[in-house]
This record gives sequence, structure tokens and C-alpha cells, in this order.
Amino acid sequence: MGLYILLSPLTCLELRVRLFSSEFDQIMNNLTDYIVSLCQQLQSEGKVPSVATIRNKSDRTLPLPEVIRVLKRWQEDPNSVRSSEHSFVESLPMTTEQRLTNLEQQMENALQAITALQAQIDDLLLRQRE
Repeated sequence: MGLYILLSPLTCLELRVRLFSSEFDQIMNNLTDYIVSLCQQLQSEGKVPSVATIRNKSDRTLPLPEVIRVLKRWQEDPNSVRSSEHSFVESLPMTTEQRLTNLEQQMENALQAITALQAQIDDLLLRQRE
């Protein structure tokens, strides 16, 4: 006989997000380390690391925003860039209540935007009839 645990849909989603974010952190940490190593290689070759030189030196496609972010950090202080700087899990709200509050605020903002757009549409329709 197996042990069954009943989880709410929100708890299941939370678990999936945390599992995904852990994998995401690992990928991003590896990518950060790889870009830093490219910067160090270029510098040791007497070249100035730039977005173009990093992307040319790389043997794989690199996401431009990540190259720019890591390069900026590396240029400010080459020793400060560590793979541990990514922490997607820690950036998530820690409690269900906090996530719910955040979602409620996003919903309120979306409703306000929809109301404003509806008012603009109504105004345009009135002008068109005139």
C-alpha cells in the first residue's frame, strides 16, 4: 500500500516552480561561469572582452542579455562575478499569502488597464460617429 499525500493545486504549482527554478539556477550559474571564463581567456590573450569578442570566442550560442549582464559585472570587478549570484528561488515570495497578494495586485492593475483601454475605445467610437 502506497502513501498518498493530497496537495492543493497551489502547492503543486509551488513545487513545480521550485523544481524548475532550481534547474534554472543551475543552468544560469553554469552560463555565468562560462561567460566569466571566456572573459578571462580573452583578457589573458591580451584582448579586451566585449559582447562581440565573447560571442565570437564561444563555441555555442549565448543569450545576449546574459552576456551583457555578466560582462558589465565582470568589467566592474572581475572577482565579484560568481555563479551564486543567481537565485531565482530566493526571489520568489516565500509564502502563499505573499504570492496571492502579488497576484491580486497584478489582477487589479490589469483591470485598471482594461478599464482605461475600454474608455479610450468608447471615446474613439463616439468621435467616429460624429
